[in-house]
Amino acid sequence: SGAQIGQITCSRPILKASVPSLCNVHLQRSQKNISQAYKKVGFNPPPTGQISPDFSVLVAECVRQIQARRRESRSVAAGKKCPKDGKVG
Repeated sequence: SGAQIGQITCSRPILKASVPSLCNVHLQRSQKNISQAYKKVGFNPPPTGQISPDFSVLVAECVRQIQARRRESRSVAAGKKCPKDGKVG
């Protein structure tokens, strides 16, 4: 399957005016990932939600988490072989 460019969307209905335009499941998942990244870099965000000066560190941690998940899914997929011809993928 090809790489998707842009925002993650799913077939769940959402309000077009909502920002970000994610369904509840994807919105909660992205908020959870951001809070985990905050904890890993040792930053306690203010309740007002203002961006901190360490924002670049947070972005780097989010990117690292995404890349780790991709590597993990690739390694799982590489271990699967087709039962018919024995090829990987």
